Amino acid sequence: MNKFTLLTVILCLVMLIFSGTLASCGTSEADKQKLLDDFRAAAPRAVTLYGYIYGDSLPLTSEESVSGYYVVADDSPIKTMDAFMSAMSEVFSEDYIEILSNTAFGGVSVDEGSIGAKFIERDGILSVDPTVTEGFGEPREFDLDTARIVKQNRFVAIIAVSSGSDELEVTMRLEDGVWKLDSALY
Repeated sequence: MNKFTLLTVILCLVMLIFSGTLASCGTSEADKQKLLDDFRAAAPRAVTLYGYIYGDSLPLTSEESVSGYYVVADDSPIKTMDAFMSAMSEVFSEDYIEILSNTAFGGVSVDEGSIGAKFIERDGILSVDPTVTEGFGEPREFDLDTARIVKQNRFVAIIAVSSGSDELEVTMRLEDGVWKLDSALY
């Protein structure tokens, strides 16, 4: 066997091995369906949480806990920071929660100006400063039936979903067996 033939055989074997390995990295139809199901379950919950963070959808009392911060009402679905973080952890990836937490709980300071924390908790009582996010745009409405997978591997995926005549691509991340939003759906 000459060197050229031997090299050709080795190259063919390597290609067969790698093609089998690469084919095993694909995603099954069940994996794709789970991703879309998890996205469709997370999206409405994300819109609700965005309403708390960027809008003013948490019911408040007229009682000020600190200047500009109002205590959440007894009928509020979120009454503590722990409850807020728990609700976010069911929908958003850990990395994306850090981004949302900056606006919600820590505030943001950039060259163009600063935004104070929207939420504070004192003595186990959650309070909100509704002026922090005044003028933020309303969330878009999405047609979840149009959700489709653009790209997917075992850990990260990109979903495209329609909002009127626009299409938004959203990143999802697999954490503890659940696909969670890893970018804005707003």
